[in-house]
Amino acid sequence: MTIHSIIPIEDIFSIYQLSPQDQVQIVELNGIKAEVRLVEDNIFEIQRIFTTNLQDYLRPELQPGARIKANYTIQDKR
Repeated sequence: MTIHSIIPIEDIFSIYQLSPQDQVQIVELNGIKAEVRLVEDNIFEIQRIFTTNLQDYLRPELQPGARIKANYTIQDKR
């Protein structure tokens, strides 16, 4: 069965709730938005990228399954 919908799968099948570690986040990596999943403490695995530049899909560091380390910065809002 295939479902084509803009509604997230978690909302359609609420019994399949993801554990906090399996939840995904959208982050920006060097100007490219990526969907990542937490796998270890401060280590994320890329699930997919959101870009219209076809060359970005060929970059090994942005391939699904690649792991990145979180780096947090706080911006001063003055």
